[in-house]
Amino acid sequence: MNKELKDLFISSREKESFLKGLSVIAHSDNSFSQSERTLLTCIASNIEFKGDLNVTFQNKSTEIVFDNDEQQEVFVKESIRLALIDGDYCQQERNTIFEIARTFGWSSSKFSLLEEEQEKMAWLKSNVEIEVE
Repeated sequence: MNKELKDLFISSREKESFLKGLSVIAHSDNSFSQSERTLLTCIASNIEFKGDLNVTFQNKSTEIVFDNDEQQEVFVKESIRLALIDGDYCQQERNTIFEIARTFGWSSSKFSLLEEEQEKMAWLKSNVEIEVE
């Protein structure tokens, strides 16, 4: 699964659903940090979203619908990444992501495996120092 986000979320509906879902996650802990806003803006740019992000961010509807399993998996991965970005992956964020994953038909074990993978990646990114000669 090495597709670019823009190649995976093609239609306006797919892009809006993706960003709306991420916005729901970002707001689920009643805090919308600058790092979350920056990541969402970057993702919107990457998928070439042409709509109004402020309207998308304010839309708290939780109906998140995708056309295929690959979009669902990428959404869950990006949701966890978003929740981790501010350094505080709280239970409310986790519950919200898991509830959305359940609407996709995911089991708790499938979700936990993906969550663990994303947490390890985030830990590595924050703890690996690169030496430059």
